[in-house]
Amino acid sequence: MKRHLLPLALALAVGIGIGGTIPSAQAASIAATQAAPDPAVQLRNAIDHLRHNDLVSLVQTMLPPAKYQMLQGAYEIKRNEPLSDDDREEFAEGFGRFTAPDAVDQLMAEIEPKLDKARPQAEGAILMALGAMQMAVASPESDLTDEQRAAIRLAMPGFERWVKGTDFLSSSRMRQALTLV
Repeated sequence: MKRHLLPLALALAVGIGIGGTIPSAQAASIAATQAAPDPAVQLRNAIDHLRHNDLVSLVQTMLPPAKYQMLQGAYEIKRNEPLSDDDREEFAEGFGRFTAPDAVDQLMAEIEPKLDKARPQAEGAILMALGAMQMAVASPESDLTDEQRAAIRLAMPGFERWVKGTDFLSSSRMRQALTLV
């Protein structure tokens, strides 16, 4: 039985090899499709990095490689600049605001009026942002691939429901977030 399958398998392999050449236009299309990252996989990776508090990997996942290299270069330039005493003092003051015994109450007293002022404008701002996202997806001038455009179009209805149903200016959530920090 095995003796009869071997010649058949060889003939099939040779037949596929002879007729298996792909035209260059089709090969380029296949290569581009295979090279384009799957947005669902990218999102899962970003969530995993966020859950594991791996911020460097999260930024690498969210940015295109060229932009990440540019960001990393700018960081290295700033990192190599010497710190002044004013910089150190400013950092100590800013950090002290978050570590003071009554930091949450002090920060909430500062933030609450800003939240109250922003609440009436929030709905319009959300609608404008969603419209801008839809325009960016539809624009031929954006840097998105066709696969990315399709993935974003599929995700937009769910994202829109989430954004419209979330109170981003909730005082209780702000207090909870500040308490966690």
